[in-house]
Amino acid sequence: IIAENRAGRGGGARVMDQSVVFNTVFHGNTARDGAGIAASGSRVRNALFYLNRADNSGGGAHCGPGGAMDNCTLVFNEARRGGGAWCEDGALVRNSILYFNARGNLARRGADVRVTHSCVTPHVPGTGNITLPPRFDNPSADDFRLAPDSPCIDAAATLTWMARATDMDGTPRALGRAPDMGAFEFASAALLGAVTGSYDVCTLTNSAGGVPEPLCLPVTLLLAALQYKKRASAR
Repeated sequence: IIAENRAGRGGGARVMDQSVVFNTVFHGNTARDGAGIAASGSRVRNALFYLNRADNSGGGAHCGPGGAMDNCTLVFNEARRGGGAWCEDGALVRNSILYFNARGNLARRGADVRVTHSCVTPHVPGTGNITLPPRFDNPSADDFRLAPDSPCIDAAATLTWMARATDMDGTPRALGRAPDMGAFEFASAALLGAVTGSYDVCTLTNSAGGVPEPLCLPVTLLLAALQYKKRASAR
């Protein structure tokens, strides 16, 4: 969990040069731009952004040149422009949920920003985009897993990195007919019972030289905490 940090740009984190951030929570960070994260030329996958605040742009995320967000959930963030996310210069948003953010869920600069298979309002042109409310399990308790009747279930696109990947809870991508939008895959007992095989629980790497950095421990602890929270809420 990356929380309660402040910076001029990238309050929680600032990444560039083809880095990959995977399975991370950004909460309560502040910045001038990109309170949760500022990402240029990098990919952010399976990340949850909530209650981050930017004075200028990108309350949850500032997605700069060549940046991409896949299967991210950005909710209850705030900024002067793009409370959920500010995207520019060829940025790509896929399979993500941008909802309930103050002063706009998504702000774009440049015609080459692409948004596909995402839940965002008002409507953004792009394949598979929807505007219906995402329907979370218990957002008042910071539980942003998908409810059983969520329109985001089976509504995302299958991406190559999902082959052995998991979501924020360690649940394999994808269950059901297709992947789900957002950071959490909806996991019913029936779907989980049909899953076999091994999966990568977490990845946080810098691709320079092609050598992954061993930075999975904090994410593993986060997954354990989330699993405990899920079990406790089911009692």
